[in-house]
Amino acid sequence: MSQRLTILSQLAVKASLEGKWKDAVELNSQILEIDPHDLSARNRLGRAYLQISEFLKAKKCFEEVLELDPINSTAKKNILMAKSKKKESVKNPNVERSLIKEPGTTTEEYINITAKRITSDSLKPGEALYLRVDKKTTNIFKLDLKQKPEILLGKIEGPVATRLSRAKNLGAYLIAHFISGKGKTAKIMIRSTIPVFKSERQEVKPYMKKGTIEESEIEIPMLDEA
Repeated sequence: MSQRLTILSQLAVKASLEGKWKDAVELNSQILEIDPHDLSARNRLGRAYLQISEFLKAKKCFEEVLELDPINSTAKKNILMAKSKKKESVKNPNVERSLIKEPGTTTEEYINITAKRITSDSLKPGEALYLRVDKKTTNIFKLDLKQKPEILLGKIEGPVATRLSRAKNLGAYLIAHFISGKGKTAKIMIRSTIPVFKSERQEVKPYMKKGTIEESEIEIPMLDEA
């Protein structure tokens, strides 16, 4: 059952990213038939209803989310759009896809930009970054075909660098994308084709009703610490 939910969730996210809103309605509805307490699916369903102008249905979805999780930021934002009968502004789907967190295969990290005349304003959300992985250090480069030599933005050291090194040795494909930043600090998402990062388990909030959880927990085989 959990495997089917995982597959349905992946298909539902894919449908949203591709703007296939009617498919997203169908897929998220199937998820909720199996697990009525899946808040992420209910939020996705509400968002899909927004995009096809089913504002009353969208409003109901977000109200149901807020009943279980009163401070759910996604539902609080989108219910205002449903009440005002406004569709969500859809961003570039390729950018959205690159910034989706996945348990075990992605991690968000902050780096200090050491390159001269480069700040976080020089980068675009979703912009791909190149990783050069060594045993204890991973260097982050800005991809620019017109710029030679490559622009070294900064580096990552410590446990994350160790995991990246082990992933590389196992044959994983590694890439990073810029998320956001300020000044000389950049937040990036690193993605591996092999699960090497610690999965974040969602905490059950004290005000949430028993049995509710936003995402299905997926067991990921982890590498042992060095």
